[in-house]
Amino acid sequence: MNKNDEKSSESKYDELYDKYINEKEEDNEHNLKGVAKGYSVITSFFFTLIITMIVGVLLGNYLDQKLNTTPLFLLIFIFFSILASFRNLIKYSK
Repeated sequence: MNKNDEKSSESKYDELYDKYINEKEEDNEHNLKGVAKGYSVITSFFFTLIITMIVGVLLGNYLDQKLNTTPLFLLIFIFFSILASFRNLIKYSK
């Protein structure tokens, strides 16, 4: 082998190595975006669950006190808040 062949093989190796590194970095970025989306969906689900539960409990207690139907509206609004949270979970996970 002469020196030109060695240089060309080294340059081909360097090109392939650079291409491999670039593809590896792109894959890592893609994986990080997937993880970030997963955290976003989970955070959104729990935020929606907590906020709707608080609103449901407050509204249910208020209506139960006004209408003297102690657990009825509380249970109804808690049920609807859980239902809304799962609906949002399904909606955001797609």
